[in-house]
Amino acid sequence: NEVDWDVHGKIPTKSGLLDPKTHKIEPLKPSHYATYQINSEYNPAADCPNWKQMVEDVFAKDKRTMDVVQEIFGVALLDKKPRTLMRALVLVGPSNSGKSNILNVMSGLLSDKSITTTFDMLENAHGLMEFLNRAPWVLHEAFDQTKWHFSSTVKALLSGDPVNINVKNGPIVAHVFRSPVFWGTNSPPQFKEASRAMENRLKIIQCHQVFSTEKMVGVAAVARDNGYSSPSEFVLETERAGILNWAIEGMARAVKRGHFLDTEEMSQALQSMRTDSNIVAGFLADCCEYTPDYMVSKPDFHAAFGIWWRENQGEDRSIPSIDSIGRAITSLYDKRIGNDKHELKYKNLRYFAGIKFNDTGMDLWTAYFNSSSVKGDSSRISAHPDDVNTKIPEDWGDKLVIQTIRKEYENDS
Repeated sequence: NEVDWDVHGKIPTKSGLLDPKTHKIEPLKPSHYATYQINSEYNPAADCPNWKQMVEDVFAKDKRTMDVVQEIFGVALLDKKPRTLMRALVLVGPSNSGKSNILNVMSGLLSDKSITTTFDMLENAHGLMEFLNRAPWVLHEAFDQTKWHFSSTVKALLSGDPVNINVKNGPIVAHVFRSPVFWGTNSPPQFKEASRAMENRLKIIQCHQVFSTEKMVGVAAVARDNGYSSPSEFVLETERAGILNWAIEGMARAVKRGHFLDTEEMSQALQSMRTDSNIVAGFLADCCEYTPDYMVSKPDFHAAFGIWWRENQGEDRSIPSIDSIGRAITSLYDKRIGNDKHELKYKNLRYFAGIKFNDTGMDLWTAYFNSSSVKGDSSRISAHPDDVNTKIPEDWGDKLVIQTIRKEYENDS
C-alpha cells in the first residue's frame, strides 16, 4: 500500500520501519522517502499455524522445498538485494493443486493490488505501465502451452535492469522494477530463449498434490467452516502478523547464505526448461557425445538434426537453419563444443568440434541419407557413415578453440 502522508508530513498511524537485521522498529518519517507499506502489524510473538499447514499440504511436507518457498517469500520483503537472490517464483501444478492460494497469500501480504500484465501484453505500446507501481507481479496462468514467449523484456524486469515505460498520454519513463514476481502455471515455462539467462532468473517448484473441491480437508475445510471463500482469504484475515514473521525468518536465512538452495527436482525443472528453450540442447543431449578428439561437419549435423526436429517438433515447424543452430550452440556457453566458422574449416567444410554422434545420432543421419531429402545435397554430407564422426586433424592442436575444448576436459579430470 502507498503510505498516505498528509500535507503536513503527518506520520501514518501505527507505521514504522522494521530493521531486517535487528528486527527493531523505528518511527516512520518523511525523510525515509517511504512510498508503500506492508499492511500488517509487527508482532514478534505472532504465529501462523494454518498458513504453515497450508504450505505443508501443498508441498507434501517436503522441508527443503518449503524452506525455498519461505526464503523467496522473505526476500520479497526487500527492495535492495544481490542478484543471486533476485528470482521469480514459478509454481507448476495441475488445477486444484493449491498454487493459487499460496500465491494469493504471498502477494496479499505485500499489497492489496497486484500487477497482472501478461507476457503478450508486454509487447504493447503501453504494456509496461503497470510496472510503475510498487506491487508484486502475479500471474496465475502465466504460460500458454501452445506458444513460446519472448524473454528480453521479462529478463530486464526480473534482473532489475532499466526499462523504458511508455506512459499513455505521458512521457517515456526509464524505470527499474524491484517488486517480487510470483507466477503459477499448469504447464512448464516456455521462453524463446537460446541462452541460460531465463534459467538463472527463475525458481521452478512443482505442486504435486491435487485437492478435491467437494471433500475439503485441512485448512480449506477450516476456512469454509469459518465462513471464508478460500484458505488464502482465511489466513490473511487471521494470521497476517504471523505470516510476516514466517517470511522474515526465511529472509534472514537467505540473506545470510546469499543464495537459494535448489532441490534436485528444482534443478531438473530448470534443466528441462533450458533444453526445451534452446533449439539444439535437446539434440545434443539425445544424439551426441562430447569428446575432445572428434568433430562433425555442419552439413552432417544439420541432416541428423532435421530428422530429430521433425520427430520432436512436428512436420508443420520449419527446420532451423545451420546458422540458427550455430547461434544456439554458442548461446549454451558450453566450452566442450567449438563453433568457429573461420578456424574450424577442413576440406571446404565447416565443423562443430568436440562432439560426435552416438548411435541415435547416427541412426538419424542414416535415415536422412536414405531418404529422398538427400537428393541435391549429397555433395555436402558424408558419402559413408564411417566418415561422419571425423577425427580432429593433428595440426589443429594449436587452434585456440581446440585448446579451449581440451582444457575443459583437463579441468574436469
